[in-house]
Amino acid sequence: MVDEEKERQAGVAYAEKRKGIIEYFPKNGIGAEIGILRGDFSSLILEITKPRLLCLVDPWIHTDEAGCAEANEGRRTQKQMDEIYECVKLKFENVGEVEILRMLSGIFFSLCAPGELDFCYIDGNHLFDAVMQDMEGAWKVVKSGGVIAGDDYGVVGWWKDGVTLAINHFCKIKNITPQIFDNQFLIQR
Repeated sequence: MVDEEKERQAGVAYAEKRKGIIEYFPKNGIGAEIGILRGDFSSLILEITKPRLLCLVDPWIHTDEAGCAEANEGRRTQKQMDEIYECVKLKFENVGEVEILRMLSGIFFSLCAPGELDFCYIDGNHLFDAVMQDMEGAWKVVKSGGVIAGDDYGVVGWWKDGVTLAINHFCKIKNITPQIFDNQFLIQR
């Protein structure tokens, strides 16, 4: 069973720890965060970038997908995921610059126009194929000069190093080098 209060406190502390990467995001732009859970990092993105629009994208769904038993969506019931989603809606209900999109990231990227985003922060499903899909989607919709960043680079967890392997593979294909900041990756588009 998940101790929600303990995890909430840990989530706030972890968001604070990684907020330095946000300084590299364009200010007053349009951005997206993929993988929200409670919106702790979203609050910091809003505070630091002052975006015209921040799209918070997460399906908030329970999964029994192989390899995801230890992931947020694998450890919680659908009822718990629904409760977290409702809390996120309340948290941002009076923030006009926020659009909460309860959907898979692939659907979100398909709805965006090429070059529509100034930045995209990726912290969704950490399995290799999912990270690759998020990187490919972000690459299409983040404008030239924009930023693609994300979490858990260099961290080996339940996802079998999927983030690191996917980012390295993606960067090799694109012939680019990511910047790494304390387990955060950043790519200038």
